[in-house]
Amino acid sequence: MGIRLTVYNNIGISESEKLSINQESVYRKEIEIELRYESDGRTPVITEVSRISKPGRRVYSKKDDIPRVMQGRGVIVMSTSKGIMSGDDARKKGLGGEVLLKTW
Repeated sequence: MGIRLTVYNNIGISESEKLSINQESVYRKEIEIELRYESDGRTPVITEVSRISKPGRRVYSKKDDIPRVMQGRGVIVMSTSKGIMSGDDARKKGLGGEVLLKTW
Protein backbone atom coordinates (compact mmCIF):
# COMPACT_ATOMS: atom_id res chain seq x y z
CA MET A 1 0.00 0.00 0.00
CA GLY A 2 1.46 3.37 -1.00
CA ILE A 3 1.17 6.91 0.22
CA ARG A 4 -0.02 9.48 -2.34
CA LEU A 5 0.28 13.19 -1.72
CA THR A 6 -1.32 15.67 -4.07
CA VAL A 7 -0.13 19.26 -4.08
CA TYR A 8 -1.73 21.33 -6.80
CA ASN A 9 -2.76 24.56 -5.16
CA ASN A 10 0.00 26.96 -6.12
CA ILE A 11 2.37 25.12 -8.40
CA GLY A 12 0.21 24.00 -11.30
CA ILE A 13 0.27 20.24 -10.97
CA SER A 14 -2.79 18.78 -12.64
CA GLU A 15 -4.87 16.11 -10.89
CA SER A 16 -3.35 13.37 -13.03
CA GLU A 17 0.20 14.59 -12.36
CA LYS A 18 0.74 14.21 -8.64
CA LEU A 19 3.60 14.55 -6.23
CA SER A 20 3.68 11.01 -4.94
CA ILE A 21 5.54 9.09 -2.31
CA ASN A 22 5.08 5.39 -3.02
CA GLN A 23 5.88 2.43 -0.78
CA GLU A 24 9.09 1.52 -2.62
CA SER A 25 10.47 5.06 -2.42
CA VAL A 26 9.84 5.19 1.34
CA TYR A 27 12.38 2.42 1.77
CA ARG A 28 14.79 4.02 -0.70
CA LYS A 29 14.29 7.53 0.76
CA GLU A 30 13.22 9.01 -2.57
CA ILE A 31 10.32 11.18 -3.64
CA GLU A 32 9.00 10.64 -7.15
CA ILE A 33 7.69 13.76 -8.89
CA GLU A 34 6.00 14.00 -12.28
CA LEU A 35 6.51 17.47 -13.70
CA ARG A 36 4.11 19.53 -15.74
CA TYR A 37 5.51 21.83 -18.43
CA GLU A 38 4.47 25.24 -19.70
CA SER A 39 2.65 25.46 -23.03
CA ASP A 40 5.98 25.57 -24.90
CA GLY A 41 6.65 22.01 -23.70
CA ARG A 42 10.18 22.84 -22.53
CA THR A 43 9.88 24.97 -19.41
CA PRO A 44 8.92 23.05 -16.24
CA VAL A 45 6.30 24.60 -13.96
CA ILE A 46 8.32 23.51 -10.90
CA THR A 47 11.82 24.95 -11.07
CA GLU A 48 13.23 23.75 -7.76
CA VAL A 49 12.50 21.33 -4.93
CA SER A 50 14.50 21.64 -1.70
CA ARG A 51 14.40 19.23 1.20
CA ILE A 52 14.19 21.04 4.54
CA SER A 53 13.95 18.36 7.26
CA LYS A 54 16.73 15.82 7.08
CA PRO A 55 17.45 12.75 9.20
CA GLY A 56 20.20 14.59 11.08
CA ARG A 57 18.26 17.83 11.53
CA ARG A 58 14.49 17.85 11.79
CA VAL A 59 12.74 21.19 11.27
CA TYR A 60 9.42 21.82 12.98
CA SER A 61 7.14 24.82 12.70
CA LYS A 62 4.26 26.08 14.82
CA LYS A 63 1.03 27.02 13.05
CA ASP A 64 1.86 30.73 13.18
CA ASP A 65 5.47 30.26 12.02
CA ILE A 66 4.94 28.18 8.87
CA PRO A 67 7.30 29.70 6.29
CA ARG A 68 6.16 31.13 2.96
CA VAL A 69 8.10 30.37 -0.21
CA MET A 70 8.78 32.97 -2.90
CA GLN A 71 6.24 35.40 -1.40
CA GLY A 72 3.44 32.83 -1.61
CA ARG A 73 4.21 31.56 -5.13
CA GLY A 74 5.80 28.34 -3.87
CA VAL A 75 4.57 25.52 -1.66
CA ILE A 76 5.73 24.10 1.65
CA VAL A 77 4.96 20.40 2.23
CA MET A 78 4.46 19.47 5.88
CA SER A 79 3.84 16.39 7.95
CA THR A 80 1.20 17.20 10.58
CA SER A 81 -0.79 15.18 13.09
CA LYS A 82 -3.59 15.07 10.47
CA GLY A 83 -1.33 13.79 7.66
CA ILE A 84 0.88 15.26 4.95
CA MET A 85 -0.38 18.56 3.53
CA SER A 86 0.72 21.89 2.10
CA GLY A 87 1.75 24.71 4.39
CA ASP A 88 -1.33 26.73 3.34
CA ASP A 89 -3.66 23.87 4.29
CA ALA A 90 -1.89 23.44 7.64
CA ARG A 91 -2.18 27.18 8.29
CA LYS A 92 -5.93 27.12 7.50
CA LYS A 93 -6.49 24.11 9.78
CA GLY A 94 -4.37 25.62 12.57
CA LEU A 95 -1.79 22.82 12.55
CA GLY A 96 1.95 22.87 12.96
CA GLY A 97 4.35 20.05 12.18
CA GLU A 98 7.52 18.97 10.45
CA VAL A 99 8.51 20.99 7.39
CA LEU A 100 9.48 18.37 4.79
CA LEU A 101 10.26 20.35 1.64
CA LYS A 102 9.67 23.51 -0.34
CA THR A 103 9.09 23.87 -4.03
CA TRP A 104 8.57 26.69 -6.51
